[in-house]
Amino acid sequence: MKRSFLAVVIGFVVTVLGLLLFTALVAKLLPSILPAEGQAAGTGYLLLSLLCLYGFAVLGGYVAGWIALRAPALHALALAAVMGILVFSFIKVNAGQQPKWYEYGLLAATIPTLIGGWLRARGAQKRAALSTATTPQIKLQSIEEPLPQSPPKPKPASAEEHGA
Repeated sequence: MKRSFLAVVIGFVVTVLGLLLFTALVAKLLPSILPAEGQAAGTGYLLLSLLCLYGFAVLGGYVAGWIALRAPALHALALAAVMGILVFSFIKVNAGQQPKWYEYGLLAATIPTLIGGWLRARGAQKRAALSTATTPQIKLQSIEEPLPQSPPKPKPASAEEHGA
């Protein structure tokens, strides 16, 4: 349970930190695309922001599944639910400040999160199949089964039998 909670939290942190790093990078490399203080963001920046969010959402879902060690898609679903609730709250608090298509785009970020969990689950299945296919199968004998008897060793021929 503790690991599951940690997996979702770290998946969320990866997503948010990725988006924050992206914003800092854009501010440094493309300052003209950022909105001036008090102005609404332009379409180009919003689209770029959504694309970046989707990429980091995939990564966050993957990380959540990876840390969880089991049921990666389920952990990505939990992360997607948390993100959906937070995005919905953000939209309600900031109603009308962003275009509707952007708000829907934010809500759609739950889908890439699920894709990240699915990718982790698929990779884990492939690794498991590969490890069983390449691992030599060793049959261990049960304690109850008798050990195979080796054939008796031939006795050396004596001098009398050879006619010496």
